[in-house]
Amino acid sequence: MTQSEERTASTARRYEWMTFVMVLLTLATLGVGTFMLARVERSIVAAVWLPLLLLLLWSTSRLRKEYRQAQQESAWARAAEAALLQSQERNRAIVDTALDGVITIDAAGTVTEWNAQATAIFGWAREEAMGRLLSETIIPERDREAHASGIREYLKTGVGPVLNRRIEIAARHRDGHEFPVELAVSPARIGETYIFSAFVRDITDRRQAERRLASQYAVTR
Repeated sequence: MTQSEERTASTARRYEWMTFVMVLLTLATLGVGTFMLARVERSIVAAVWLPLLLLLLWSTSRLRKEYRQAQQESAWARAAEAALLQSQERNRAIVDTALDGVITIDAAGTVTEWNAQATAIFGWAREEAMGRLLSETIIPERDREAHASGIREYLKTGVGPVLNRRIEIAARHRDGHEFPVELAVSPARIGETYIFSAFVRDITDRRQAERRLASQYAVTR
């Protein structure tokens, strides 16, 4: 059950309970009024009983209005939740069909997004990578401290030496071997914290082609 559905159900239960109480109070008031009419002067009845009855009727009307308003707000909330879910599914489809590996981490360095191409490049399934520190997955051990200090420096100063530009570095596969990748990392502020989105491309074939061309050039000189 979604949050809006829980709220609607809670509001309905409250309305039903309060309506039941109001009916009992109204019946009790009518009973008291009938008793007073039989034994007390009409002026006293008008001064005491009628205002009480009017108050109960006003309270019932107000409660009904609040219930309708809560229903409308719940309907708006359900529509907003549906739109958000649709947007998330659309974004998920875009990320999963991207030709580059897309990896997102939070300010602590924990993986919060990992697309299908990242799995193809690094060998880690999405379920395995999510929630892990990025340094435990794709960063060679010798570079892990530099990665952590880079995040700390950016959070402190807003400056990062490898952010918002393309670089070529060594990355680590799940099976332990290292290979060259092209990497671009972009920070984004979300509320009071930051996330970092990395777009990664395996350039092993390109490096091999460059070496072959260099060898051929050296032979023909």
